[in-house]
Amino acid sequence: PYNFTWWIELGRAFEQAEQFENAEKAFQRAVELAPAYTYPHWQLGNFYLRTNSDKKAFAELRKAAESNAIYREQVFSIAWDYYEQDTEELEKIAGNSPETRAGLAKFYAAKERAADSLRMWNSLSAEEKESNKEIAKLIAQALYDKQFFSQAVEFVRDLEIEPDAGKEKIQNAGFEKKIEAMDKTYFGWKISKTEKMDIKIDPTQKHNGRKSLRVVFSGYDNAELYNIFQVVAVEPSTKYELSFWLRAKDLKSSGNPKLEIVDAKTNKIIASSETFPTNTEDWKQVKVNFTTPEETDAVNIRTSRAFCGKACPIVGIFWYDDFKLEKIQK
Repeated sequence: PYNFTWWIELGRAFEQAEQFENAEKAFQRAVELAPAYTYPHWQLGNFYLRTNSDKKAFAELRKAAESNAIYREQVFSIAWDYYEQDTEELEKIAGNSPETRAGLAKFYAAKERAADSLRMWNSLSAEEKESNKEIAKLIAQALYDKQFFSQAVEFVRDLEIEPDAGKEKIQNAGFEKKIEAMDKTYFGWKISKTEKMDIKIDPTQKHNGRKSLRVVFSGYDNAELYNIFQVVAVEPSTKYELSFWLRAKDLKSSGNPKLEIVDAKTNKIIASSETFPTNTEDWKQVKVNFTTPEETDAVNIRTSRAFCGKACPIVGIFWYDDFKLEKIQK
């Protein structure tokens, strides 16, 4: 008589026998015997949901969500479907504890509701964010993978994974800092190693500061060249000017390098620079103006090359320095 699990089993049996009043009393008795346990509230809430008593149902399910992270996501999913993706109703049921709000931020990210995820995360205090840092890392990765770059960059900066990250901002624009491994950065420079091409920070050449990025070709002959790039969050339907400083020495090929601005979601080219010259007497500033498409919230700034066939070798050196992205006023 004092074991709550048996009262739950009795409630199930009464429900199967369509003795709903007795079933409700049995489930309620289980809650009375173990009010601090998640499971009785979960069972009573689901019983009410099956008998179309939604207010009673979510009152019990909310208690389950507050005390147990495993049940929390299930409660969110039930409410999300029941109320036809109504965020206001879901948030009423979820409650206001830091744990549930952090859980909701994660839930919204999984449901591709990036703006709601960021809104819920920003409702937390600095201390609450710190306590839920591991959840935020999962959210940042999910938003980045799902290509919600405008929201992902906020999480990445807030978590100090990349404290210099920001919308309309090129990180490490002058290559003064170390370039991290590709799997350790979201919105910084990403460089993939390949044969017959050496890419390094160069402390002997610079336009400003102390360093630049040096790229040495020694017979690289692939038709594509996409292994130096950075994703930058931007505004849609906006005019920008990208500028950078370039120096070249003995670049020889029918398909010299160039710089492309590409839609980060669709991979469609928005704009590109002229192909790089064979030699420059000194540093030369290159500017590329472009307008982001209506649905674009991030661009990929990448090094490419003019097409010259599958076996088109390139030799020589060029240097990058001092990238800058500016919004052009209308």
